[in-house]
Amino acid sequence: MSHRDMAVARLRAGLCVLPARTDSKRPALTGWKEFQNRLPTENEVRAWFADEAAMCIVAGAVSGNLEMLDFDAGGTAFDAWADLVRSESPDLFDRLVIERSPSGGRHVVYRCPDGVSANLKLAQRKVVVPSGEPVELHGKEYIPRRVGDQFEVLLTLIETRGEGGLFLCHPTAGYELLQGDLADVPMIEATERELLLHTAWSLDELPPVALPDLPPGDPCGRPGDDFNDRGDVRELLERHGGYIDSAEPEDYELWLRWLDAGVRFAKVPRELLTWHDPPARLSRTHPRYAVEAFYACKCRYLARAMPRDRPVWLWGAGRITRQRFAAFERAGGHFAGFIDIDPKKTGRAIGGRPVVAPDAIPADAFVIVGVGTRGARELIRAALVAQGRGEGVDFLVAA
Repeated sequence: MSHRDMAVARLRAGLCVLPARTDSKRPALTGWKEFQNRLPTENEVRAWFADEAAMCIVAGAVSGNLEMLDFDAGGTAFDAWADLVRSESPDLFDRLVIERSPSGGRHVVYRCPDGVSANLKLAQRKVVVPSGEPVELHGKEYIPRRVGDQFEVLLTLIETRGEGGLFLCHPTAGYELLQGDLADVPMIEATERELLLHTAWSLDELPPVALPDLPPGDPCGRPGDDFNDRGDVRELLERHGGYIDSAEPEDYELWLRWLDAGVRFAKVPRELLTWHDPPARLSRTHPRYAVEAFYACKCRYLARAMPRDRPVWLWGAGRITRQRFAAFERAGGHFAGFIDIDPKKTGRAIGGRPVVAPDAIPADAFVIVGVGTRGARELIRAALVAQGRGEGVDFLVAA
């Protein structure tokens, strides 16, 4: 069967198939992100694969809640994982689609009706190497990092490709289908998916994080004791309601709803609780805790909280920031313009709204900081404060 016929068959089975570049493991298309939300047409697929192009599949809801377990590092952990799954559910293992990658790794493919999460790292291994020079492990080059007095490489043994992710697949050169058919990916139950993820996570080789000791005579005691002694959550629950079963993260929504209702609370400037956070827990895997769900919830309450007598500007004119904060305008808010440090963006208009540099922000603007890059929030906060703007009065950091 030709690449084109395989691609059409997979498209008809509801998979988002795209042509791929094998060197970068990315789609061989410009502006492919639209295919995270829509399937290509059959005519598009026929044109793309007329010359036997390499193939990739976009995971997530667009492909019917498809998820792929990626066994990297030459498939080091695959056999141990397969034994664990077979011991718990032989029938489940036999239903999965499995292929071999060029490096000897494995792809395990399935769908789940309850949705899948964004990409997750499930099992990793720390390798100590002699120096900071690039090193090749399992056919891939890594740049070691210094940790204390030694150099380390962090190998990912098992990770997922889920919502927003993609992966190269058979019949791309070097990929071999070992079990099942990508035109007939099985739909598994949520409990079965949980088994696949938990068995993968159980193979994680990183040492557990050491728990801090509570200082002797610590007046705070256990987390929550101070609140129980001085507060009454029942009154708040009766007045403002508890968790709501919706498509949004329930605890995040509760805090924002209470804040909107006038409840005041603050972050304690110290660590009170350390808890185990496995990659397969619901907060990491369920769609209601996806990035998009958090932004939808956040933007709904942001729109309610904005001053009505001041123009609201969004700091961050990049595509990802604008996409995430589109929920703000769907909730009734409006951005008068965008702020960015990129000279390629400033001085232009996006959607009829100006993009200005930080030193050109209108004096009466209320700024929502939508840039979440590590370290950027602190720099942006400092720049706004230097302009005489007060956090919570003239701007909010909301990424």
